Amino acid sequence: MKSQSTAEIEAPKAPEMFELEHRGHAKFPKTEYENLSAEEIGRRVDAGRLTGLEHVRRGAGELMTVTALLRLAESGTLTARPSTAPESPPAQTVTVEALQSALAEVSKQIAADDEWGTKISYATRELRGLEHGGDLLDPRTQAQISKLQAAIALAPGQADARQQARARAKAELLDCCHQFVRSSLRPRLLAMQGRAAQVVKDKLAAHFDAPESLNAAISLSTVLTKIESILHSATIAVCDPQEAVRLAQQLLQSWSAANQFESEHLK
Repeated sequence: MKSQSTAEIEAPKAPEMFELEHRGHAKFPKTEYENLSAEEIGRRVDAGRLTGLEHVRRGAGELMTVTALLRLAESGTLTARPSTAPESPPAQTVTVEALQSALAEVSKQIAADDEWGTKISYATRELRGLEHGGDLLDPRTQAQISKLQAAIALAPGQADARQQARARAKAELLDCCHQFVRSSLRPRLLAMQGRAAQVVKDKLAAHFDAPESLNAAISLSTVLTKIESILHSATIAVCDPQEAVRLAQQLLQSWSAANQFESEHLK
C-alpha cells in the first residue's frame, strides 16, 4: 500500500472564530464576549437564540452584524467547521393556524379556571353569610350549607388538579412556540430577508461601483432594517412556561408584521 507523504497530509484547519458581544441584560449583567465559529452562530440563529441585528468582531477589530457574517459564510469566504454533534430529528412543522389553536385552548382553560375560582370565592362568602345570619333550623338553609361545605372542602384538591393541568398546557404551548419559530416563522422571515436584500440590491446596484459599498448600503437600508427588526421580535428569549401565552401572542404579532412587510415590500 502506498504511503502518503507528509506534504500530502493536511492538518485539519481550525475554524475562524468571531467575538460575539453580549450586551448587559438578565443573563449577562454586564457586557461580555464569547468566541464562536460562524457555524455555531448560524446554529444559534436557526434556533432563534440570535438575530441578525447582533454584532460580532472579526480579527483585530472589524465589527459586523450577524447577518453580514452569515452572508460571508454562505459565499464560502469563511472556513467551515465540521459538525461533530449528532443530527437532531427534523422538527415537527407547526403552522400559524396550529399556534393560534394552541393559544386559544390555553386561553380558554385559563378563563375557565378563573371562572371556577370566582365561583368558589362566592360560595365561601355565601356559606359565611348563612352560618352567621341564616335560619339554621330551615331545612333548605341546612341543605344549602351542606352543599356549600362539600364544595369548599373539595375545592383545594380540584384547584391542585386544575393548576397541574394548566402548567402542562402552558408547557405544551411553549414547546409549540419553539417548534413554530424553527419550522415556520424563522424560515419564512429569513427567506423574506433574502428576497428583500435582492430587491434593495437591484435598486441600488447602479449607484455603487464597489461591492463592499453596495453590501454596506444594503445592510443599512430601511427595508433590511425593518425585516431584521421583525426577525428580532421572533427570537425566543424565555424558557418559562408561565410566559407561554405572552410569547405566543408575540410570535403571532411577528407573523402579522411579516404579512404586512411582504405586502408592502415584496409584492
